Parts: sequence; structure tokens; C-alpha cells
Amino acid sequence: KDQKLLDVTRSVLEGDGIDRILIIGSSMKRTTNDSYREHVVPCIMIHNELIKLYLNGATLAEMAQFIKSNLAIVLISKKEADRIDNELGLKTAMPEGWKWGDSIFARLTAGNVTVL
Repeated sequence: KDQKLLDVTRSVLEGDGIDRILIIGSSMKRTTNDSYREHVVPCIMIHNELIKLYLNGATLAEMAQFIKSNLAIVLISKKEADRIDNELGLKTAMPEGWKWGDSIFARLTAGNVTVL
């Protein structure tokens, strides 16, 4: 029954129309012709945590701060993206042991991506 709301939330978190706000850097290996928009924390993780926060009574201000703290994009090379997503298996997850409040760059660090 909440699928429409879930779809809208997912669309907002992808941030396709607001790159100027969400992009916080790029990798050393990224070029104009070899570029991939990498969410530093997977959108699905942010989405699922927002649902938990809501169900536990978080305020809109708390949820907005959560998004602000975790929603960011770094431009990386396609090879770096493939390493993170496929070789390391971190397409929709953070590295083992990571928890909310830890470095949002943990996936990039695990993939040996140097961000400028």
C-alpha cells in the first residue's frame, strides 16, 4: 500500500537532478569520458534506515539531518565502480562492521579509491 511513497523516496535519494548539491568530489582515476556517479552510502541503505527512524518516532528534522549526513555522490571511474560493486560485493552494502555514524567513505576506502 505504500509503494508509491517508497518509489518517490527512492527517486529523491538518487538525486539525479541535484548533482550540484550532492557531488562532493571525484577520484584521481576518473576522467570526463570515464565517469560514474557513486553514492558513497548506497541509497537503499539510507532508504531502509529512514523507514526505521520513522517507525521509531524520529522527527522530520532528525530524518533530514540523517539524509544530510549520509547522502553524497563522488564521481569515480567505471573500473572503480565495478571493483566496489562486483569484486567487493558492496553495490548495496557497506563494508562489514560499518555502522551509521562511521565514515561514509568506507566503500571507497575498501575499493582503494582516492578522492580529490
